[in-house]
Parts: sequence; structure tokens; C-alpha cells
Amino acid sequence: MKKILNSKLIRKYGKSLQFRIFIIFILVGIIPINLMKYGILSGYKNMSIRQRTATVQRQCENIADQLGESDYLSGSSSEIIEMELNQLADLYSGRIVIVNSAFRIVRDTYDLDEQKVIVSEEVIKCFQGEDSMYFDEDSQFVEITVPIRDSEEQVCGVMIVSTPTDDILADRNELGNRVLLLQIGLSVAVLAVAFYASRVLVKPFGKVTQSLDEIKGGFLNEDISIPDYTETQLLSEAFN
Repeated sequence: MKKILNSKLIRKYGKSLQFRIFIIFILVGIIPINLMKYGILSGYKNMSIRQRTATVQRQCENIADQLGESDYLSGSSSEIIEMELNQLADLYSGRIVIVNSAFRIVRDTYDLDEQKVIVSEEVIKCFQGEDSMYFDEDSQFVEITVPIRDSEEQVCGVMIVSTPTDDILADRNELGNRVLLLQIGLSVAVLAVAFYASRVLVKPFGKVTQSLDEIKGGFLNEDISIPDYTETQLLSEAFN
């Protein structure tokens, strides 16, 4: 590793102003492009989850109103409510659990935990009248709890909806592929601009070197004048 770092090539280009300008242009161009990609994908994911949550929550509130007005929580059946629950569960490939005031599950669209007791922080808060939304980053699913209120606006049950976000992740990955193409195109453009700009910006210093070589060889008798930059002008004046 030391041999590589101490090689003449590394030392030559490491001290080169043109190379340093080239690197600066690349960093100034590439870093914002990567931040832009991260911002686009992260913003898309967060926005999609918020929209999904808001849509599901509105549909849950409509069903919760019907549950509160019926005797469904007491064990009565309703074909309309059953149909709406199944449609909502199928629409988002999710699971819906209805809990009564005794914390007992009266309906589970997965038919796994009916008549079991569920006590969780979200359910308890929901019985206190608080809606909740939880997004599990690892499992990629959203869980929403909505209170069920009776005709007297008292919380008599809880509706829990769990829906996966696999489709959102798939759309995000597809968007990521498109952004990657844009990222590659912009990166190539940045490299081209960096290479061109680094060559153009150091040209005046090349003129200074050429003029000094001509003076040293006796081929230049007139004063040096390279007013491109303040620095080159000061160098010119110093040798005149």
C-alpha cells in the first residue's frame, strides 16, 4: 500500500492543480446527484405510505361507523359488513381484526384468532379514543387502529388493519431504476464538465510556465502579461 501511495504517478497527479480541480468538480457534482436520488426515493416511499394509510383509514372509519350502529360486536351477523370487510382485506392483501369492549376478537379475516383476547398498547390507546398508525420497516407492513363508537360516541370496540407495503416497495425499486439511469447520465455529464473545466482553468498557469521557459531560453525579450487571473497577473508582474 505504501508503495502505491508513494508512487511517482500518485505524487505527480496528487500535486496537480488540474487534477485537484477535476476532483473538486466531481465531488461538487456527484454528491448532490446521490443526495437527490436518496431524497426522491425516500420522499416517494414516505408519501406513498402516507397516502395508503390515509386511504385505508378513511375506509376503516366508514366501516367502523356501520359496526357501531349495528350489533355486530355483540355477535350479530351482517352480510353487508362482512362483504365490506372482505373487500377491504382483499383490496390491500391485508388482515382485519375486530375487537369488542372485552378485548376479545370477534372477527378475523384470516380466521386465526377469533374469540382470543388481545391486549396491546395500540388497542388500549384506541379504546381511549386515539387512532394509531405503525409502520414496520423490517416486515414492510402498516398497522392501523381505528376506534369503533356507538350511538353515544363511546368507544365500544377497535378495528385493526394490517396491510403489506410490498407493492409500494416494488414501485419504489422501479422508480429507483429510472432514477439510476438519470444518475448515470448526470454523472457522465459532470465528468465531462469537470474534465473540460479543469483543463480550461489551468491554461493561464501553463502560459506562465511557457513564458518563463522562453525567458530562460532567451527567446522572449518583452514583458510577461497574463491577466487571466489575479494570481497570474501578480506572477507576471513579479518577473517583469
